[in-house]
Amino acid sequence: LKQDEKIQSMLIIDEKKDKDKSIALATRKGLVKKTAVKQFDNIRSTGIIAITLNDDDELVKGQVTNGKEELFLGTYGGKCIRFNEAEVKQSSRDTKGVRGISLKKDDYVVAFEKISDEFKGEKEAAILVVTEKGIGKRTKINQYPVQKRSGLGVKISDITAKTGKVASIRLMTSAHKELVITTQKGQTIKLPNSKKALPFLTRPTQGVILMKLPKDDKVVTTALTELEKVG
Repeated sequence: LKQDEKIQSMLIIDEKKDKDKSIALATRKGLVKKTAVKQFDNIRSTGIIAITLNDDDELVKGQVTNGKEELFLGTYGGKCIRFNEAEVKQSSRDTKGVRGISLKKDDYVVAFEKISDEFKGEKEAAILVVTEKGIGKRTKINQYPVQKRSGLGVKISDITAKTGKVASIRLMTSAHKELVITTQKGQTIKLPNSKKALPFLTRPTQGVILMKLPKDDKVVTTALTELEKVG
């Protein structure tokens, strides 16, 4: 890595099963691009170009997609957009991509997820939002309309001074066991995957207190643990 560079995303790829799939990448400024997995063969130890970035932009996350999925972008200011990945044509590695979401001043993308048919068919599947001040909720996926890419999107949560801005957005299903929340000061809390701990609420609501924080601390990241598979 170069001195000013850091790892943003890690993808697990099966060379045989995923050979006809794409790697979709999203940037902080709302751009999305898609490149065939086969274009990433024979990567050198020093790496190869995955995306061309503008000077004021940076990569947020990558996803492996099959061409029939939906892409979901969420922003720091509480907006989100859901659109079909078919709207993003495949391009070479050294391209910038196309507009995924139009951002207002001072807003930026914090989350990039893919919504597969399997996820849409899961009864407990939802968008989990946690804000900087420890407030969060789950909202069923059907409350987020499928739109055309490059629009302003819709409200993902009611963002106020009480909630703080959006810290994390995750796709959560019944396969997940716990939500782990971590703060800037290094505090961590685990919450079980239950309707009491992580309630299902409508899209325009604020949510409930998931973690109480002192004024000088804030949520910076979350993680989901999965149920142990037996056999």
